[in-house]
Amino acid sequence: ERVAAGAKLGYVALNGVPVGDIPSSAFERNLSRIELVNCSFHHNDCQRLFLSPALESLKKLKLNNCQLEDEHMVFQAIGGLRSLAHLELRGNRIKHIAGLRQLDQPMKVLDLSNNPLTSCGEDVLAVEQLVVSRCGLKRLDLHVLAQCEVVVASHNDIRSIVSASSTRLQVLDLRNNVDLSKLPDSFFVDLKRLWQLELGNTSIDESDLRSLPSWSKFKTRSQQKGDKRFSFLN
Repeated sequence: ERVAAGAKLGYVALNGVPVGDIPSSAFERNLSRIELVNCSFHHNDCQRLFLSPALESLKKLKLNNCQLEDEHMVFQAIGGLRSLAHLELRGNRIKHIAGLRQLDQPMKVLDLSNNPLTSCGEDVLAVEQLVVSRCGLKRLDLHVLAQCEVVVASHNDIRSIVSASSTRLQVLDLRNNVDLSKLPDSFFVDLKRLWQLELGNTSIDESDLRSLPSWSKFKTRSQQKGDKRFSFLN
């Protein structure tokens, strides 16, 4: 099924189209948004389509459920998209995050939900809001996420969290990590800007939080006990 292309409106949206059938010239205009959903990619299609100076105005790129893998080198292909602020790669087969350090400025949103990620990478991610739900993550390294303001890591298998100082993190969603039973001792020392923490359906409760250093410095604005959602006045 081929759904919509609105070049005059500044966007292209296609569903179920073999990307090999899309000529490079289709994107050679001042587009602000491209959405390719359920589209099949060949090995070099990302480089062919997105390594183009004509896409310098592109702000949002959605490549959901396209069976993309590491070999498609998505992150390397978008390195030249200077205006890109929102990247969705939901429901693909990406295991490693690499190449985002090539971007000139932090991305606003990176959504990698439903990808079999092994980790969030080793390089500090230049992303303000990161969504890594349902990725099978077993560990969350906050050093890598030091530039993120919002991290949604719900519905994973996270059992350990590595804390980091000088983080910008304000919102952390850890819901439905059922085997997560503790936070690092330095958690509240390091996350000075944190104002929302979600722990629903984890093994952590309020008494565990109160035992951590610097918990007393966080003034609880509101708390939904059933959902284990904590909001702080920070």
